Amino acid sequence: MKVLCLVFTEGYAASAGGELARLDLTGEAIRPTRTLVDAMPDEAEATGLLALMLLTESRRAARTGDDGRLLLLDEQDRTRWDRELIREGTELIDRV
Repeated sequence: MKVLCLVFTEGYAASAGGELARLDLTGEAIRPTRTLVDAMPDEAEATGLLALMLLTESRRAARTGDDGRLLLLDEQDRTRWDRELIREGTELIDRV
């Protein structure tokens, strides 16, 4: 789970390169975390990690402005948040 969290974090805020975020890494962290939760549905830490990833990823489209500048939470256009990821993440939280 630590490695999955590290991969997701690097994708969310890339430490190198010209892009703020790397969707390939966040997606590659979420995919095996889903598999882990499916295999161990009673493991609260894994479920919580997946919920955190999904809720964080739900804001990806709204994190930057048209100029590529990072936007603070209160500056984000919340209509751009992914409602399906928010629904899934909050359901996971409710489950644990």
